[in-house]
Amino acid sequence: SSDLGVGIFETTTAAQVQNNEIARNNWAFFDITYEAGGAKFGLVTNLTANGNYIHDNVGNGLWCDGDCTGGVYENNTIENNAKSGISHEVSHAWTIKHNVIMGNGFGTSWEWMGGTGVMINESDNVEVADNFVANNYRAIVMNMSNRPDYNNSYYDLANDYIHNNIIVTGGASGITGLYQNMNNNTYYTSKNNRFVSDTYCMPSNQKYFWWMDNSQTTSNWKGHVQDAGGTWACPAVFLSSPSNAATVSGTVSVNAAAADTVSIIKVLFYLDGTLVATDTSSPYSYSWNTTKSSNGGHILEAQAYNKAGQSSTSSVNVTVQNP
Repeated sequence: SSDLGVGIFETTTAAQVQNNEIARNNWAFFDITYEAGGAKFGLVTNLTANGNYIHDNVGNGLWCDGDCTGGVYENNTIENNAKSGISHEVSHAWTIKHNVIMGNGFGTSWEWMGGTGVMINESDNVEVADNFVANNYRAIVMNMSNRPDYNNSYYDLANDYIHNNIIVTGGASGITGLYQNMNNNTYYTSKNNRFVSDTYCMPSNQKYFWWMDNSQTTSNWKGHVQDAGGTWACPAVFLSSPSNAATVSGTVSVNAAAADTVSIIKVLFYLDGTLVATDTSSPYSYSWNTTKSSNGGHILEAQAYNKAGQSSTSSVNVTVQNP
């Protein structure tokens, strides 16, 4: 489309956006701060966006702007959008889980945009969990700004819960954290906005976090009681499909995302502990004919290696059920 790929507005309940490719929209370069890019929603309740491939849009990938509540973004691949991969703005409770979000926020050759993998603006009770967020201009950011066009007592940044994500960042940007220009430190201290048990792959001795209105090292970030139970290790890998606890049959594509501060050299795939495939280029995948496996429970693993010989593993449990 010349401006927006998918738009759902007005009072809408239980809309579903599933298994689409939403790509290369806004080729006419409309204003991305208004209504342009991949998909934009407003005034929606219980919307589900699942299984979509959203990429290379001039603007945001998925964007809910104004009175969105009760929805879910799940199992989407969101890549190379010029602004943010996902933006949730002046809205309420939402779940963002098990998405692959890579390479967003770098603008275009003619315009810097400074976007994020996931951006939460002036919204409450948002859960961001179990996502693979890699090599975006910024990673996962919460932001609270004065919005004269909205009632800030109703649209507040509070009770936002960021946990168990895998975050890969590096270079001159890649910040994760919370910004506020309200001159109100309670957004950090008592509004229950928190990061818990995330996994990071990033260069050492760099300030890749923002908290208490300042950039923070990893040790300072932990000192502010963020990411208790977090892990810092490279490389990063995420077995994106099939999902954990899925029931599968026939021939299944097993897909993994992997990233590192330098480069990934290979991803190995294992079925019940036996090596079944090696892939040396992204996207990393192999085709599994489940009819050659017994019905019942199986373990799939993806193991990524970087140039330093370091490795990380991601696994899921699935059930095979063929006739």
